[in-house]
Amino acid sequence: MPLLDWGSAELNMEKYGQPSAPQVDLSKIAVPTAFVIAKDDIIADVTDVEWAVKQINPDYLKEVLEIQGGHGSFMAGHDMTYIQEIIKWIIKYSN
Repeated sequence: MPLLDWGSAELNMEKYGQPSAPQVDLSKIAVPTAFVIAKDDIIADVTDVEWAVKQINPDYLKEVLEIQGGHGSFMAGHDMTYIQEIIKWIIKYSN
């Protein structure tokens, strides 16, 4: 997954020192990480999130939860019961 492409080789060179946007190395994440996947999300679809999950160091991948809904469900979904699970994760991995 690349960082933001600034739209031209010149701008990318200015920002990154190379003509194209560099890749993000998700395996370098070194904090407890959880994913909530919305099955009907067309912005960060299940395929994208499953790819990201595979990139995370298994020592830090703590939880993966799949919910019904789309991208907006995380802010104003009809069924927000999954929030209770996220609160449990925060408490569990904050120690």
